[in-house]
Amino acid sequence: MDEDRKLELESILLNRLEAMYRLYESGAISVRLLGRQLVQLVGSEPAQAICSEMGAKEIEARRLLIRMDDPDGWRQLSSMSEDKRREVLPEKLVEVFIGSGEPDRSTLDSLIDTANLPFFSGFVYGARSDRDNGRRESRVSVLD
Repeated sequence: MDEDRKLELESILLNRLEAMYRLYESGAISVRLLGRQLVQLVGSEPAQAICSEMGAKEIEARRLLIRMDDPDGWRQLSSMSEDKRREVLPEKLVEVFIGSGEPDRSTLDSLIDTANLPFFSGFVYGARSDRDNGRRESRVSVLD
């Protein structure tokens, strides 16, 4: 994906986030509805395209940072059933969204990173092999 296309997709997602922020701040939507909308946003085609652009090593590096930041939360999520994780995902996305203030690029990155956690990515994006589309990893990565 070229840089212009990536910026266009990010712009689409950021516009949606800003609209949700304004609706939430004005009290027009509840926390529950906000959570459902955020799940739809991270599962949308533009978000999936941005995710597929990340290599497996970059995703793994981001996961490790999240795991190191909150090891207790990681253990708690890893012990939940899939049904319970499906209930928790909107709550986690709302925490990220509300905790970041006005939405910006870092908010979008955090939402996508949360959806990419191994606890959620299977039912948000499907199996990892479905998302690779035959891409090969580069030889130099964040972890190298």
